[in-house]
Amino acid sequence: MNKKGVPSLAEQRYELIQAHIIDPENSPLPEELREQFNRVLQVARLLDDYPNDSHIINIMLAKYRISTTQVRKDLHLARELFKPIILLIGIFGTPGR
Repeated sequence: MNKKGVPSLAEQRYELIQAHIIDPENSPLPEELREQFNRVLQVARLLDDYPNDSHIINIMLAKYRISTTQVRKDLHLARELFKPIILLIGIFGTPGR
């Protein structure tokens, strides 16, 4: 849980995160977690293009005002949340490439 008593993004139910992805305008995801979700989604997308974490870390540090530690946490969470997608991309490659 964070300081405000809201469960962290990692503690959210998968269905809640999925509902946010499907319809972000009517998202049930708490407002406090939407910024972190956007970062984690950005990291998941970057994982497709950059196999080396250091490239992703540098891009995220330039884009967001967060620490290296936070980027590493976002990387870990992206791998956990989007593992099936990342595995499929690794097996079949990105469409259109």
